[in-house]
Amino acid sequence: MGFNYLKILIRNLWRNKSFSIVSLSSLSIGMACVVIIALFLQTEWSFDKFHKNANRIYRVTTQVKTASTGEIRHYATTMPPIAPSLKAEYDQVEEAIRCRRSDNHIIAYDDKRFNENNVLYVDSGFLKIFSFPLKYGAASTALKSPNSVVLSEAMASKYFGNEDPIGKILKDDSVSWQVTGVMEPIPVSSHLQPDFLVSFDTWKIPVGYPVTLESWTWVTFPTYFLLKEGADVETVKQDMPRFIKKYGGEAVAPLRTFVFQPLTDIYFASELLENATFTTGNKKQSQILTAIAVLILLIGAFNFMTLFSASAVKRTKELGIRKVMGAGRKTLIAQLMGEAVILTMICIPVALVLASVSTGWISAITNFQIQFSYQQLPFAFAVCLCIALLIGLLAG
Repeated sequence: MGFNYLKILIRNLWRNKSFSIVSLSSLSIGMACVVIIALFLQTEWSFDKFHKNANRIYRVTTQVKTASTGEIRHYATTMPPIAPSLKAEYDQVEEAIRCRRSDNHIIAYDDKRFNENNVLYVDSGFLKIFSFPLKYGAASTALKSPNSVVLSEAMASKYFGNEDPIGKILKDDSVSWQVTGVMEPIPVSSHLQPDFLVSFDTWKIPVGYPVTLESWTWVTFPTYFLLKEGADVETVKQDMPRFIKKYGGEAVAPLRTFVFQPLTDIYFASELLENATFTTGNKKQSQILTAIAVLILLIGAFNFMTLFSASAVKRTKELGIRKVMGAGRKTLIAQLMGEAVILTMICIPVALVLASVSTGWISAITNFQIQFSYQQLPFAFAVCLCIALLIGLLAG
């Protein structure tokens, strides 16, 4: 019986080539668009969640009040002494680190020289807080010594090719960096995307700067801390006024307020902050894309159901004869529903192929890397399957 239904379906598709091409191609394209948007949204909403201790990591941001005008400015950064002071003051804080982003470095190795703009000076606890596993080197010691550098996999390949990079020396102008580690590829869903992690002790304050690493007026250092397991961040938060007064002084206390951002909130919560130099997202954009995906799905579903219904009307004579021959109402409904589901299922591999070949140039246009690898295939297939079943059952 099922084989006969399949033969009927193939015969009807062949007789109505225009319907077949238009309905299946439009639904396939619609599915592919929804898959691409779904992959984009999956990345957006999963930012920084891959870190092992993501639920215990916070970024310290700073609200600075101008004494003369009362204006308040909110920075994604804070002052250089905050990280070591937090670690020294609170038992709840397991680790705290400061960073300093730096651009326009001329990095050299042998006869290779490149201008690099993604250098991040970090305290030694950086790899303890964040889950950036090393392909080469030991995370516990890689950033402890001055003039140590951990490279991204791309930079290691760029400078050293297939050579073992550990122990090699890179030149940053007159400063030598010794390679102590190479990171595994950093996930796209990380707001931190450094090419060079350099030990913080390597960094020197530029000549002529009227500040020191103890300054409470220099609000340009991204600062993160890892809370101990079981500790309550609210306890630390509520003690901040006393902390600021103790370490910053009576004059500074009324002009500084610290805000703790959970790591997984940073991507969407940084857009309006000053000094937010790392990757940020736009929640409204994600919501608009969600609405567009739903709209595309509705248009594709309406188009397919309309054409399928028109095709079914043409088959009134066939269905009437089958009813006279003893086919019940439920049998006819099941046949039409089965045909609709099979047709939508045919669109799944086509949609997946279209999505796969499109992500590359869409990533180039949007400047946002949309990944479609074997890891994303189950998710993409699940999206298509849900769409196919929903539209197929509704059309039938």
